Amino acid sequence: MIGPRTDGNCKQPGRRRRGGADRAAPGRDRGATLTHPTPPEPAAGHSYPSAMRRRRLTPSVVATIIVAIASTAASASRAPILRAFERPATKVDRVPRQLTSRMRVIDSRRVATYVAPRRRARRTTLFVATVAGKGWCLITIQFQPRSAAASCGPRLFGIGSFFRAGEGTFFAGIAANRVTRVVLVGSRGARHVAHLSRDNGFIYDCRAYNGCACLIDRVEVYAGGRLLESRAWSPASCARRH
Repeated sequence: MIGPRTDGNCKQPGRRRRGGADRAAPGRDRGATLTHPTPPEPAAGHSYPSAMRRRRLTPSVVATIIVAIASTAASASRAPILRAFERPATKVDRVPRQLTSRMRVIDSRRVATYVAPRRRARRTTLFVATVAGKGWCLITIQFQPRSAAASCGPRLFGIGSFFRAGEGTFFAGIAANRVTRVVLVGSRGARHVAHLSRDNGFIYDCRAYNGCACLIDRVEVYAGGRLLESRAWSPASCARRH
């Protein structure tokens, strides 16, 4: 019987060379499998920017994150900023159109009124309004002489601030819901309380020929006995009076 050739150029089936396993041909791995070995743990302070990490943010996960952010933003936009806007608007909350012909008022509330004790003509009204293209506005209407002034901005209160005000003949403004007391510190150190309305608005009559200019040195706002904010008010051009 003729068997297989056993010359040096051929190997017999099932037999291996002495000294170990067969050598694979260049470029081939006879023992390779389609598995991904686990990479070693990265050193402290380093990470692998691998595809494994990117695959964790699947479309469903991204969609969930977007929905959560949108829901949070919607809840924040619906939350009332001022106590005045928690109640329904009435006729007295409307800003007179003849004084705001250049504004498109979206919503408004009358937050404070003032009438001088023995001078009924000396009176003023303060509105807080949202105005298209301008944001939040403080609108002060004075009745003698008939005039109106507005101060607008994208935020009602600045970051870390608890009130917003403007000065002229009167010092008028609005305080955050948690504020219970507003104190005006005069240029000579006297302290005056600006009484808050039920909507946390306030109007203070400076009773000076030039109005409130350079008369208020600092504004302090409190929540109970706790000082929330102390803001320097008079500009540097105002010389401190002694």
